[in-house]
Amino acid sequence: MDTTVNNVVPSEAPWPQEDVQTQSPSVWSADTDIQFIPGTNRVILTMQGTLLRSVIQDAFENVRASILFEHVFPDVVLALSFIRDALITAARRCGPATASIYTRLLNDKDYLMKIVPLVSTTIHS
Repeated sequence: MDTTVNNVVPSEAPWPQEDVQTQSPSVWSADTDIQFIPGTNRVILTMQGTLLRSVIQDAFENVRASILFEHVFPDVVLALSFIRDALITAARRCGPATASIYTRLLNDKDYLMKIVPLVSTTIHS
């Protein structure tokens, strides 16, 4: 199954847990899992676990601050750097509860790239 994130769907609609697809290698704890819409490779913020959702939401503010104080019109490379740094900073600031998310963001590039589209919408909005 291809798990590359191509589209982000903003939605407030709750999804039944039995319909949610999860990708979780055995080396990472379950609280780092990314929830996908069944049968797709799409990710929705509201489907994510509480800790991961909190990290992503905090990253929104971090990206906004980077855009405001560092560069108002970042190119793609700089924008990705802002997002990566924002996610890592948010996971670190959330404390011990998000230590596994922080570690995974640092060590698993595929994981990071699956979360980036959720945060990148703040740059394009």
